[in-house]
Amino acid sequence: MKKQQIKFQDVENRLVYGCGFPKFKSVAGKTNIQNIVPRGQKGIYVLSHSDGTFYVGLSVDASNRFEQHVVNKRPIVKYTFLKVRKAYLQDAETEIISLLEDMGVPLTNIEKIRLQKEDFPKPVISLEDRMQWDKSDTWNDLTGKVIAGPTPHSDNEEKYRNVFKYKWYNKDVIDFYSEYVKKCIIKPLKTAPEKWNVSCLRSTSYGIGKQISALNAGKQYLVLIAENKEGVNLLIAAKKSVLKRIHGKDLRELKKLSPSVMVEWRTGLVAFGDDQVEVIVPLKEAKNILKDKGLIRAIRMLAIHPNAMLIKGRSPYTRFHSYSLAKAILSKLKKK
Repeated sequence: MKKQQIKFQDVENRLVYGCGFPKFKSVAGKTNIQNIVPRGQKGIYVLSHSDGTFYVGLSVDASNRFEQHVVNKRPIVKYTFLKVRKAYLQDAETEIISLLEDMGVPLTNIEKIRLQKEDFPKPVISLEDRMQWDKSDTWNDLTGKVIAGPTPHSDNEEKYRNVFKYKWYNKDVIDFYSEYVKKCIIKPLKTAPEKWNVSCLRSTSYGIGKQISALNAGKQYLVLIAENKEGVNLLIAAKKSVLKRIHGKDLRELKKLSPSVMVEWRTGLVAFGDDQVEVIVPLKEAKNILKDKGLIRAIRMLAIHPNAMLIKGRSPYTRFHSYSLAKAILSKLKKK
């Protein structure tokens, strides 16, 4: 069966709207690109060749690296580049190669990142799901059953009852989580708790208070909820390049929905690389801020990072999953 040819526009859209790259620029016949990328710029670049193939690479001097590519016989017609800090170059390159290979994009890289068949015999999140997720910020698959916990009286469930369930903020948190999961977690009823999970463990003290709950995807949290003397606040992780492209650093649109919102442009998050921010908002304004389409886009694109919902195997935080809290969230979701 002949493979469906991938359109250039689909590749460009995936890189621009899903990964934060600028649009491709024509470089046909050029021997240097210093007018596009100055000397000494570190980052990830993607080459588009005249035969329809692509190449993903990393470099600490992208302009100089382009000149090395030019001597190859395969003509380069288009080029795009994304600045990335040196510490994150390898992870970022792996992410982009994985995303494009999953789309079926023909890559000329000598070393390609390939998933072994035994890793995902039947992927819960298919390529078709990914394409739908990219194309529409309102699409999701909400079919499936709410999974009951294997040990309903486990330590995690006791923590839910003792730490969370009878607190004044319980309903507001569940309302927020339900709306968040509906809009930002792909196929939530079919991917919990292996790919995403929710906990209610009192934990490390943060600048916004003491943690009472977290929603994790893959290797890291997407939402962290903390309590302090003034109330309950949330940290919501989002993809920096997407949020910046839509809103810039001018948060006027977000402040219309949440007057108290703050954005930490530099974070200590590791698993998702350098391209992320933390949006900080009080619980009373949190559900309202999910009306912002730009923020939803930035969250959705971070949520399908290879270290998040697309992680190989299960999330290391699955063992902390509170089935009781998840049931409250997903049952409410099913009623909507």
